[in-house]
Amino acid sequence: FSSSHLAVLGIFGMAALALILLTRAGCLRAARTFEIALAATLLLQWPFNLWVAWHYETIHVSNVLPFHFCDAAALLGTLALLTHGAEVSELLWFWGLAGTLQGLITPSLAVDWPHPRFVMFFALHCGVVIAALQVVLGRGITPRRGVSVARVSGVNGAPISASVPRCCAIGMRRQRSSNGMSLRKLS
Repeated sequence: FSSSHLAVLGIFGMAALALILLTRAGCLRAARTFEIALAATLLLQWPFNLWVAWHYETIHVSNVLPFHFCDAAALLGTLALLTHGAEVSELLWFWGLAGTLQGLITPSLAVDWPHPRFVMFFALHCGVVIAALQVVLGRGITPRRGVSVARVSGVNGAPISASVPRCCAIGMRRQRSSNGMSLRKLS
């Protein structure tokens, strides 16, 4: 854990708490503005990541197409924030907290602040988790009991099935991060 990573986690926590409290306090216009801005960030992060990859000459099939699980969660977060739909929010709750939160806790980045890849990685992952927390804790759109786990387990098969051929076609290689840890990265 670098100091920049810990700082981002602190800022993320404060932003999530502020949005939830704003919504629960009845400041719905301000909360809606924040939700729309967050939805736009989640939607625009992929094209910006593509531009960063092109600019730093690291563009490759592994970062051109949004096939990462968190990219799908970002699109889901955008839909949940804009529509407040129960089914979308339910799926986002599980994807955001079960999958994307892990990326926040243990990021696999070879760059640090202020590199654009660092900024966009945390914009994506923090944004998805904030969106999940907002729709459930702020807006009160809670997952239904019993049905949720079975439904999410069935829906999870689609992005996982889509990523298996990609991983096989692209191949895996080892890479060292800036802190010396060995990472698995698509090449």
